[in-house]
This record gives sequence, structure tokens and C-alpha cells, in this order.
Amino acid sequence: PKRDFSSLKTEAFYSQGLKNLSSKMVIEIVSQYIDYYNKERIQTKLNYLSPVKYKKKVA
Repeated sequence: PKRDFSSLKTEAFYSQGLKNLSSKMVIEIVSQYIDYYNKERIQTKLNYLSPVKYKKKVA
């Protein structure tokens, strides 16, 4: 969803002051952020669990 891209831009790029990055650096940052988002970042809509922990809980 569009909201997820907003979080990505805000948390992974803007808050870090990152500018003028190579495409390789952008790919690495996005990959790391996706890993963080799925495994560590808690979400209120998932009862304050990360997506991975939530999936394990409801499975």
C-alpha cells in the first residue's frame, strides 16, 4: 500500500538525511528496511506485534 512506501521513505531515507545514493545503495537500504518492517517493527493493527510474529501467533 501507498502508506507503506511513506513509512519507508520517512524511516529509511528522510530521517537519516540520505541523499544522492547509488541504485545499489538504495536497493540495500530498501532490502534492510523490508526485513526490519516484517520482523521487528510493531504495528498497532496487528496487536502491537511485527507481521512475522503476528502470522506465527494466528497460524
